[in-house]
Amino acid sequence: MCMTRWSQRLLCWEKFLEVLNVIVETLTLIRNNLATLEQSDRERIPGIPDFGNDRDTRTKASLYLKGLADPTFVAGLVCLTRFLGKLKTPTRLLQKRDLDIMEGYSMIADVVQDLQETREKMDTEWEENIWPDIQKTGDIVGSELTPPRRPGRSINRDNTPGEGSTYFKRAVGIPVLDEILSDLKQRFGKDQLTISKLLTLSPEIFVSKTPKEIQEDLGEGLEHFSKFFPDGVEEIFREIPILQKFIKRKE
Repeated sequence: MCMTRWSQRLLCWEKFLEVLNVIVETLTLIRNNLATLEQSDRERIPGIPDFGNDRDTRTKASLYLKGLADPTFVAGLVCLTRFLGKLKTPTRLLQKRDLDIMEGYSMIADVVQDLQETREKMDTEWEENIWPDIQKTGDIVGSELTPPRRPGRSINRDNTPGEGSTYFKRAVGIPVLDEILSDLKQRFGKDQLTISKLLTLSPEIFVSKTPKEIQEDLGEGLEHFSKFFPDGVEEIFREIPILQKFIKRKE
């Protein structure tokens, strides 16, 4: 998995969830000592290695199974895959060289709006779609999906109220969604969108737009750098037609 490509991260989580049942079955076989497998099981899973009585390997498999069955991990895995899945298409398209940066920002804005609507209707979305998926995943890993033991005194420890579905919605679902929304708004907020309009100065874009369109785009972006233009930006706008002709002659 490439650490710098979000599309591969999303694909990694999706594939992990897709083959989770195979992972659990394999770890279970290792934990239960493969040396005692029936011949029918060996034929059903061809090529499976024989670890014999390797106690260290069986212990590791048991610990991995315990981690996979952790209710918080199960809920977090499903929530993360579901919420980040909405970014899969925009992330893949943003890697293309011919995609206009403004179009990319627009796509991210649509995802943010979609996630925001999910947040506003979280109670309904959770009970109808997310929690059933968590229960299915819990069945695969053998998790009872019960809240962890609550400390009597919660001065420095989390003590989220609620039982069953309500607890995991408050302790996992909402925090995961809020964190994703916060990060997207920070990276693709209004200020970033406004400044990105300065990319209109790129020669390829600059010659393809009318002077009026360029002025509208630059007007918002240049406001952030007004201190560098004590006489205003009107002179820049007046030179747009001349600059366009100059660039076209150079091409």
